[in-house]
Amino acid sequence: MNFYREYGRLFCEACSFDFIKAYGSLGEGFIEGHYKTPISQLKIETRNRVEDIVLLCANCHSMIHRKKECLTVEGLKELLKKAKNGSNLVHNAEV
Repeated sequence: MNFYREYGRLFCEACSFDFIKAYGSLGEGFIEGHYKTPISQLKIETRNRVEDIVLLCANCHSMIHRKKECLTVEGLKELLKKAKNGSNLVHNAEV
């Protein structure tokens, strides 16, 4: 799948942040790529495919990597959904 061809723009697949909407032309074509399977778990002979990468904004990409065990994009979406509903307001200093 070509993400840009399908959607006509680049945006975060977790929170829908769109760099062009936020930064205008400066944000055009900007996004971060995150491997669904951590690179450390890939075998040397593994061929990377575009389908193995998810597009994320810098904040979501950082949050996925925040703990030793990476969150999945689906897990992050669930956290964002809970936060939006106000049910994720527990502060946890243990990282």
